[in-house]
Amino acid sequence: ISKAPTNWSTKESAKAWSSEEVERVLEAIESLPPELHKFPFDSVVRFTESKFKGNPASQAARILAVYDSAFDQKTNLARVLAHEFAHTYYKSLPPRMGDDYRKKTGWVIELVDREFFITRRKSGYVQPDGFNSHDEDFANNLEFYLFEPSTLKRVTPEAFEWIDKSLSAKMKKGTEVKK
Repeated sequence: ISKAPTNWSTKESAKAWSSEEVERVLEAIESLPPELHKFPFDSVVRFTESKFKGNPASQAARILAVYDSAFDQKTNLARVLAHEFAHTYYKSLPPRMGDDYRKKTGWVIELVDREFFITRRKSGYVQPDGFNSHDEDFANNLEFYLFEPSTLKRVTPEAFEWIDKSLSAKMKKGTEVKK
């Protein structure tokens, strides 16, 4: 798709896909664990630049947005896509699994007077934006589990242990992507 969907929340500029970009995206997806991309997006849209400087991709409302920076030589496209697919995967987890993940990693969600309150853990984030939400934290942690497991194990051992125990059998990678 080269036109921004009407329900896309920003004023980002859509652009046409090149055949090389389509090939790279498909190859990157093929290299990911099939379990991770079994919950497809309704559309994948090519944009020039994110409203968040340097952001290579984002997702919302079942739309995956891929920006120019995702195709930079230094960017691992499979890793970028794994992160975005991890958001969707997290939302698909059975409630008990999501609760267990949050508990094991130090996130607390409480219902007080019909309002939810989230308590974040004090430290142990592989990326600073993981502090923003348990969803972002999960996406970062699963990305690191797949691409830098030793870093995840060192920085957030609880997340590494939970993913390894709960998801490792489902997170076997596909084919390797050529750099």
